[in-house]
Amino acid sequence: MVMDKKDAARKIWKECFGYSDTRISRMLDAVCDDNDILLLEKGGQPVSTLEMRRFDFLFHGEMVGLSMISHCATRRSSRGNGFMSELMMSVLEAARRRGDMIAALVPTHDWLSFLFGRWGFSTVFYHDIQRFTSLHTFGNGHGYHPVDNPASDEVYMAFREMEMQRPCTLIVSRRDFQRRVMESVGADATESFVAMADSEGRVVSMAWASLSADGELLTVTDLLGVDTEAIRAAMHELRRMYHDVAVRIMALPGDGNRHLYGYGMARIVDVGRCLSAVAAAYPELCTTMRVTDRIIPDNSHYYVIENGSLYLADERTDAPAFDITAEVLCRMAFSSPKIGSVLGFPSVRPVL
Repeated sequence: MVMDKKDAARKIWKECFGYSDTRISRMLDAVCDDNDILLLEKGGQPVSTLEMRRFDFLFHGEMVGLSMISHCATRRSSRGNGFMSELMMSVLEAARRRGDMIAALVPTHDWLSFLFGRWGFSTVFYHDIQRFTSLHTFGNGHGYHPVDNPASDEVYMAFREMEMQRPCTLIVSRRDFQRRVMESVGADATESFVAMADSEGRVVSMAWASLSADGELLTVTDLLGVDTEAIRAAMHELRRMYHDVAVRIMALPGDGNRHLYGYGMARIVDVGRCLSAVAAAYPELCTTMRVTDRIIPDNSHYYVIENGSLYLADERTDAPAFDITAEVLCRMAFSSPKIGSVLGFPSVRPVL
């Protein structure tokens, strides 16, 4: 290694993204372990890098591992040589080796979705975007008040309880939660955070939001609450803070027929782990599946699900109920429950 991993990543990120030293330092402070930064070297020099952090991920009632990939970059002078492809292939194998079930990422530009699709990623994370004019009040907020210390353990525990109500979601650690809350205060904050309590002092809702550069649009990126009134209270508090701007809520997909907007991608790195979780959650499910994975060959098997268990049957020559690629399995597993009922395979919408 020619230099420290973080120093190498710092140089590449600054060159490729134009980030300030302060922003890069903040990013690196969020990395729990040097192993979360992966580098590809050629001729003794780092040419490509990315960050891969591990998170717990709730999937059909079971906690599995998720590798969150971000900040993929290759030095300008080294582009066009397939270095990022080489690094990404090793990253997916590394995610599987450490026991993760899926890898996920959020493309910063739409065209990157096609690039990540080459490595088996599919768009499975969606928003239901809800828009409101600057005249919308979101109720009167009576019976609720902002909490005194939004970074307290009490607020995090309320967040965790509400987060766990989602059937399929990335689990945010206490450390990550409190860091994000603290970053929402101060002159250089890029987003605002509100947490609301009811008349008995219980934390019942919270939201993160960011104001556009022109000051005309407030985007609510995360919104949680124990019920509709509690959620309206959080929105009313944001309206009090930003009273003359339009509002856009990046809401979770519901059961309606609204148009959804994709924002994040995933690919299953351990098919057996995925199907085992499904089998355990749905013991009545009985099906067969041949999965082909062109990138991770260890995923390519004939799988049988029955009586709450999963086993391999590569010797079978009969046609399975599903003969699919790993990409198709990902889209099946992380779709709406209605689609799952049509396919005869349990589906659930994931949340990052």
